[in-house]
Amino acid sequence: MRAWSDWYSSIAEAYDAKISREWLPRYQELIRRANIPLGSKVLDIGTGTGAAAFEALKVVGPSGSVVGVDNAEGMLQVARQKAESLGAKNIEFQQMELSNLTFPDESFDHVISSLAIYGSFPPGVGVKEAYRVLKKGGKLTFSMLGKPGPGPDYWQFAFGLYQKHFPKEPSELLRKLIEATRLGVVLGFYSYGPLSEPSDPSGTMRFLRETGFRGLEAWITYHRQVFPTIEAFLDSLFSWRLAYREMSEEEKRQFRDECQSALKPFLSDEGLAGEIEVVCYSGYRQE
Repeated sequence: MRAWSDWYSSIAEAYDAKISREWLPRYQELIRRANIPLGSKVLDIGTGTGAAAFEALKVVGPSGSVVGVDNAEGMLQVARQKAESLGAKNIEFQQMELSNLTFPDESFDHVISSLAIYGSFPPGVGVKEAYRVLKKGGKLTFSMLGKPGPGPDYWQFAFGLYQKHFPKEPSELLRKLIEATRLGVVLGFYSYGPLSEPSDPSGTMRFLRETGFRGLEAWITYHRQVFPTIEAFLDSLFSWRLAYREMSEEEKRQFRDECQSALKPFLSDEGLAGEIEVVCYSGYRQE
């Protein structure tokens, strides 16, 4: 997992500019569903560059506080810079392993996590840590990716070409990421265990209940992605990935040219469009 945190640190600024901005509606939806009261003390697990944490800050008010934790220091540096630029005094960011939170028991009124809490090892322990640090009656709200929505599967064509043009002499970090993927860890998240993706609502709800959460709810929303051009799609999905950054300029050109040919049949009047499920869960620690 160290390789993944190093990778996320290395792409922090690009991630914040591209991914966090694109997924902002989902962070806002998470906070709306969380229904966090004014004055609450909130923990954001796997905060990244702080997108969900800053949305939570808007609702807790000056009498509340938000703490964001992540294992990628580069991501946290971007989040701290944003907090400083806002002059926000009641939000902080700490480097911490998601599977071993250093907070005392019953420290927070609410725990949130956007597409991150399932990145702990062993799989599922992040949810157990969330339960531990919640006050009695406190609430956990988190999201996971579900299944691709209906529509043309242009993604598989693009990722097939991406694999074809992988660097022939990858860096040590890229080799470690490739090995981790073979072991079932993709983008730092586990493709096995009680919280594997795509998310299975019935299995996840059963795990939450076994952990001790009550008053459980799950709902599915759809994240719609529209890329006006093939170039915009490639920039959003690949320009920040390590293998792409390690391609030679000639390999990048060939990859983009082949994508242009392969994806052209999927273009509509609005560009390349598709949807993916986002499954959100909430539950309360027992009183």
